[in-house]
Amino acid sequence: MYKNKSILSSKWILKEIDERKALFISQKNNLSIFLSKLLSLLEIDEEYISQFLNPNISDILPDPFILKDMKKAVERTIIAIREKQKIGILADYDVDGSASTAILYKFLIKFNLDIVIKIPERLTEGYGPNTRILNEFSKEKVNLLFTLDCGTSAHNTFNNKKNSNIDVIVIDHHISEHILPNIYSIINPNRYDESNELKDLAAVGVTFFFLIALRKKLREQ
Repeated sequence: MYKNKSILSSKWILKEIDERKALFISQKNNLSIFLSKLLSLLEIDEEYISQFLNPNISDILPDPFILKDMKKAVERTIIAIREKQKIGILADYDVDGSASTAILYKFLIKFNLDIVIKIPERLTEGYGPNTRILNEFSKEKVNLLFTLDCGTSAHNTFNNKKNSNIDVIVIDHHISEHILPNIYSIINPNRYDESNELKDLAAVGVTFFFLIALRKKLREQ
């Protein structure tokens, strides 16, 4: 049985329903009166009711190309796809890195590319790219390397000219320093020189945005 107070002793106050508004919503959108009352209480603008009830992800996603280096990274990846270049993926060992790897791999493998995935040894190597793994990628003749959920601050590793034959695309979300590694591109909403509303994205979110941008350009071409 309902009580007058919540468990925290707050008083329950029932919101008043605008019956006329609810009826208008019901008739205009061919909805039940119950659902129309809920929409009225939620104060959904009448012109957005259809979109609210039938959301389309393409209508609410921001343009991925607002992120710096996005266009550059997409164009380089398209070259790799066309020329069947060997691709490497280096990811952090946590859930964010694993999820980023999964969606990037599942997209790229559809183009029958040769893809190599490597994860740093957590206990002995720690977080992020390291010289051992980059040397392995180089020996395996990887042309394009993605680092996911890591790499924004890997100056010492990336600035080694020994592996300069590999184009590196960093897809990350960690806050950067005011100097970035000297690599092909860094897609990161938390770059020091970025200005956007995507700073709360995890790396898998940034990877998803990259795939949206890549798919868009592939479809155009």
